Amino acid sequence: MKNSIAASGGEDPKSGSLGPPSRPKGVIPDELKDLMSKLVRQEAENWNVEETERFVEKYEEESKSTFFAYLFWLLFGWHYAYLGRWKKTLLFLITAGGAGIWWLVDAFRVPGLVKEHNRDAVFKAAEEIGPIEVDL
Repeated sequence: MKNSIAASGGEDPKSGSLGPPSRPKGVIPDELKDLMSKLVRQEAENWNVEETERFVEKYEEESKSTFFAYLFWLLFGWHYAYLGRWKKTLLFLITAGGAGIWWLVDAFRVPGLVKEHNRDAVFKAAEEIGPIEVDL
């Protein structure tokens, strides 16, 4: 059985809250679909509701926030640790952020670093559902 990968929108009718709408079961949010490669999207079309839910839950566990990455960046280099890049964290700390130059450059790189981490998290979450088949 194929499931829809459409995203929800609007107000949550159950809670009436003004916060983000609750996501219907088996639906992958748009922001997550934007991070999915073509291969993962093709695989996702064959997932049932439970597999889709597992995928979204796993992604949400692994994904990182740009806000928190910038917060850790302000702590002079801990944004790499937040993103799980421990070797870079060590190098960053040893060189004092490239005498501050690397630290300043990273102010512009943080959103891209987070997006790269989250793309990796999408692939990792998809692999937990099943192997990604590549047609050669």
